[in-house]
Amino acid sequence: MSNLLPDELKNKIKSEYRLRRFITILYFILFIQVVFIVFILPSWLTSFYREKDLILQSDKMNNSISVLSASSTKSIIKSVNQKVGVINATLEYKEVVPVINTVLTNKSRYIKINQFAYKSNTASSSIMIIQGVSATRESLSDFIKGLEDTHSFKKIDSPISNFTKDRDIKFSITMTIGS
Repeated sequence: MSNLLPDELKNKIKSEYRLRRFITILYFILFIQVVFIVFILPSWLTSFYREKDLILQSDKMNNSISVLSASSTKSIIKSVNQKVGVINATLEYKEVVPVINTVLTNKSRYIKINQFAYKSNTASSSIMIIQGVSATRESLSDFIKGLEDTHSFKKIDSPISNFTKDRDIKFSITMTIGS
């Protein structure tokens, strides 16, 4: 196929083609930017007005906090302390430290205690749960017998599952404290 166009005209056509392609790309970029602005505008407006609302709420809270005086806060704290004092005076709690000391004095070197759990059922009775590991069945039996011999506990429950193994026994003992 023969080429009838002179070189000068070919170059002119190529440059015009490049210019049109460049303009098309610019229009496309402009179109994308306009679409972006159209889609981002509602979110921006929403966040702008939410920010204004939050600033107003913050100012209102700061004003309400400054209105409260230190004396009114003191009076509220004093009344709460008085109410807590009345509640503490009416409730009777068993002391836990002597009970723990009783358990620890009866513990042999073959008994390892992992956990003490204390629960107050009523004003006059409570429950303590001891969990641990015993080296042998005999040492666990001696430990429970020693606790029973102290007569410090109303009731001592040791499940039969504590005695199923001969060595390295994980045990749980429930003791009722009180009248």
